[in-house]
Amino acid sequence: MSLLPSCVSLSLVKATEAGTFDSNLTFFQALTEAMKAVPNAILLASLPESELEAGGHMGQLALNSLGKILRPS
Repeated sequence: MSLLPSCVSLSLVKATEAGTFDSNLTFFQALTEAMKAVPNAILLASLPESELEAGGHMGQLALNSLGKILRPS
């Protein structure tokens, strides 16, 4: 599953069939927190390497937001 395109296509305010931008970020946050509780669980995610590859304002917003959520602690 490609994370960035799924978030980029969402609206910040208007809900779509996939939910809102914020509801998707909340899902990814909950997923990463749940992964911490499961021994040997692995979440493999790939984000664009550069801001240019993210494309547009929403792409950049999604890249920054997902990067903060997926960054190992």
